Amino acid sequence: MQLTVTDIEDLLELGSRHKFCPYFMSRELKHQADIVFMPYNYLLDPLIRKVLGVELSNSVVILDEGHNIEKNCEEGASFQIKTSDIALAIEDVTGAMKLISTDMPLDFSEEPKEISPEDLCCLKQILLDFEKELDNIPLNHQPPEGTNFDGTYIYTLLEKAGIKTNNFHYLIAVTTNIIQFLTTVSRNGPFARKGVGLQVFENFLTLVFSGTSDEFREKVKMCYKVHIMEEEVKKKRGDSWMKVTSKFGGRVLSYWCFNPGFGMDMLMDKGLRCLILTSGTLAPLRPLISELGLNVQVRLENPHVVKGDQICVKIISSGPDSEILNSNYQNRDNPKYLSSLGRSVLNLCRVIPNGLLIFFPSYPTMAKCEEHWRETGLWGNICQIKPILTEPKDKHAFSNAMTDYYSKIGDPTLKGAIFMGVCRGKLSEGLDFADANGRAFLKGNDWYTLEATRAVNQAVGRVIRHRHDYGAILLLDTKFNYFNVKSQMSKWLQDHIRVVNNFGEAMRDLRVFFKNAEAKFPVTNKPPASSNVPAEFEMLNVYKKNKFDSSISSQSLASTSSSESMDGEVVIHKRISSSILTNNSKRKKNQSDTK
Repeated sequence: MQLTVTDIEDLLELGSRHKFCPYFMSRELKHQADIVFMPYNYLLDPLIRKVLGVELSNSVVILDEGHNIEKNCEEGASFQIKTSDIALAIEDVTGAMKLISTDMPLDFSEEPKEISPEDLCCLKQILLDFEKELDNIPLNHQPPEGTNFDGTYIYTLLEKAGIKTNNFHYLIAVTTNIIQFLTTVSRNGPFARKGVGLQVFENFLTLVFSGTSDEFREKVKMCYKVHIMEEEVKKKRGDSWMKVTSKFGGRVLSYWCFNPGFGMDMLMDKGLRCLILTSGTLAPLRPLISELGLNVQVRLENPHVVKGDQICVKIISSGPDSEILNSNYQNRDNPKYLSSLGRSVLNLCRVIPNGLLIFFPSYPTMAKCEEHWRETGLWGNICQIKPILTEPKDKHAFSNAMTDYYSKIGDPTLKGAIFMGVCRGKLSEGLDFADANGRAFLKGNDWYTLEATRAVNQAVGRVIRHRHDYGAILLLDTKFNYFNVKSQMSKWLQDHIRVVNNFGEAMRDLRVFFKNAEAKFPVTNKPPASSNVPAEFEMLNVYKKNKFDSSISSQSLASTSSSESMDGEVVIHKRISSSILTNNSKRKKNQSDTK
C-alpha cells in the first residue's frame, strides 16, 4: 500500500466525505506520525504547545526560514492581560457559583467534586484584588503613554493580590477545574459560560510562574519589562468602529520578554534531542548565537550556488548630483538628500530591466520620500518609465498590490514596475521575486543596530531565488562602506561587494552587467523547480549548556548555498541529555524609556 502525505485540502475533502472534523482529525493523526509540519510559532509558544498537545521530548525539531526566530522566541515568552479579561474571569466564577447552587438540571449526573464553595470564593476574591491592584497603579499620560517596571514587578503586583509561589499551583488547578466544569454543563440558558476569561488568567499564571527559583527571577529581571497602560475599547460611531481609550479605568498589563534566549530556553527545556535552525538570511551570525544562547562547537560552511556573473553588488555613496547619500536620522528629512535619492532611482530605472524593488528602513521614511518626490515632480518622472506601487500595511491590500505588481511586470507594453517596501515588512519577508520580478535592490538605511543589518540581509534575499536567476543589489548609502556594516552582511555577499567612485561608474557597470546576464540567463530558459540543485547545508553541533549560563561561547555560524535561497544558513543545536522570536510596539516603549 502506497502512503501519501495528506495536506489541508485533502483533510477537508475527507472530512466532508466521511463526516469528521479535519482539525481534530489532524490532532489525532499527529500521534501516529513520524514527521509533523506546523508553523514554528506553534513550537515556540508554550501556550499553543499546551493546547495542541505537542510533545517534544527526544524529538528532532527543524525551524525552517528561521531569520525571525528571535522575535518569535520573545513573543512566545510574552503575554498580555486586560482588566476586561479579569472582569470576564470574575463573571465565569460567579456563573459557576450560580450553576452549582441552583436547582436547574445539568448535563451530568453529579456536581463536580473537585470544586468546593471555598475554592470558588477564594479564587473570586483573588481576581477582585488583582483587578483592584492593577487599577490603582498610577499611569504616565505623557507620550509614550503608560508606565514601565522591571520584570520582577510582576511578582510584586501578584503578591499584593494574594498570588504567590506557594499557592499558584493551587490557583491554576482550581481555575482548570472550573473551566472544565463550565464547558461540560449545558451551553444554553442565562448562566451558560465557556470560561474564556478564566482561560486567559490560567495562561497568564502558567507563563509567569514557569520558573520559581531565585535564579529564574534574576533572569526575569534582566529579560522582561512590565508595561501598564489604559485599555482601548471599540465603539461604533455611525457606520464604522473606532478604538477609543476607556474612561472607566480599564488597564492593559503587558509582560514583555526582550531576550530571545529566554524563549529558546523554554523550548529546549522540553528535552529536544536536536534543534536545526535554517534560513537563507541568518546573518549577522555571532550576535544570533549569543542572543539565542546557543553554544556552537562544530560547523560546516558551503558557498552560494550562483556565480559571480549572476550578481552585481554596488555601494553607491553619492547621487548623480554628487550629493552624499546618508540616511541617518539627522539627514532623512534633508531635501537635498531626498532629491538626490529620487534622482538616483530615476536614472537607475533607465538601465535596470523589468522589476525594481526599493526597500526603506520604515513606513514613515518611505512616506516621506514619496511625499517629497511627488512635490518635486520626481515621482511623475519615474512613473513615466516604470509605474510605482507601495507596500500597504493591510494584508488584504498588500495581496492586491502584489497582484497588480506582477501584472505590470508581465505587461509587454510596460518597461517593468517598481515596488517600494519596508525592511522586515511583508515585501522582504518571504515573497518570491524570481527572474523578471526582481532585477535590482535599492536600499538606504540607518546602520546603528544589528536589527538594521538583519533586515537588509533579509531584503537582499528577495533578489536571487534560484540557480539560473540574476540580479543587482544597489546599496544607496555611504554607511554601507563602513567595515562594521560590511562584515555583518551575509558572508556569500561580501565577496561580491564593490564600491563605485561615482554615480556614472555605477550606471556603466549596470548596463554591462544586465546586457551580459540577459544574454546568458534568459528568463525563458528557467528550468522547472524539480531540476533545481539540492540545497547544501551547514551543520553546527551545539552541546548542552547550563540553563541560565550567561558566559556563552559565541562562535560564528556560516552561510551556505541553496537553490531556492540566498545563503542556506543552518544551525543544528544538539542536547546530549534529554532532561533539559519583537514586536515593534514593545521595542519602541523600551527604547523610549532608555532614552
